Amino acid sequence: MPPARPLSEPRLKECGTGNLARVILAVSKLELIPWDIKGSPGFATWVACFETMSMRRMNAFRGEELVRLISAFADLRHRPPAE
Repeated sequence: MPPARPLSEPRLKECGTGNLARVILAVSKLELIPWDIKGSPGFATWVACFETMSMRRMNAFRGEELVRLISAFADLRHRPPAE
């Protein structure tokens, strides 16, 4: 399986804040238990890329979008960087 960064980074750059919030929410709702998702090939790389794209747009997120992001990370039992 190819690394996640080359495949997802260009597409994540095109996403608006609402779509970024929906993407991570959808990932958190997959029919797998969180540790299965975290163990899948490329997940760590993908989530790091996702965090980078989200941080670059942090000032543009609306309150409800931030709540969706935080909720999805909580569902995944993933703690984003404190920055």
